[in-house]
Amino acid sequence: MVIKAVIFDLDGTIANFNLDYKALRAESRGYLIKMGVPASLLSIKEDIFEMLKKTELYLKNAQKPADTMKEIRKEVFRLAEMHEAEAAALTSLFPGSMETIKSLKAMGLKVGLCTVNSASSTKRILERFKLAKYFDAVITRNEVAKFKPDPEHCKAALNALDVSTPEVVFVGDSIMDM
Repeated sequence: MVIKAVIFDLDGTIANFNLDYKALRAESRGYLIKMGVPASLLSIKEDIFEMLKKTELYLKNAQKPADTMKEIRKEVFRLAEMHEAEAAALTSLFPGSMETIKSLKAMGLKVGLCTVNSASSTKRILERFKLAKYFDAVITRNEVAKFKPDPEHCKAALNALDVSTPEVVFVGDSIMDM
């Protein structure tokens, strides 16, 4: 099979995104507890996506209205976006990132980005480093209902690039990218 595209993760793969994860997790956890989620269900060591999964399960079992989860999710992502905006201003590219992406484009490969970061912070980083023009598709958490490691996120990138799984190399830095 011939490789036709390369999809990158952003944070930790091509850029050093200096997000204060501890502060974001603590703030999100505090908000969720305030919204009635038992503190014993939420750990400061888990990311906001895991906290939201647990919250959703808790709310279902407590037979809360679906709109409650929508509002909670919206607020947690608003908190995340605030922290991401701060981090985007401090982000740096890893050495060789720009050259690698340019080389892949020069080889005629499609290049995609699949990130759990917000569309706003991702756009800011891509514009800041003049990378946007090298990506044929950018899929952030704003474009999908379920994120990495859920296959929906990567499938959206595959569809946007018009390629199939065997034709793609995915480059990431964590278990969520697998």
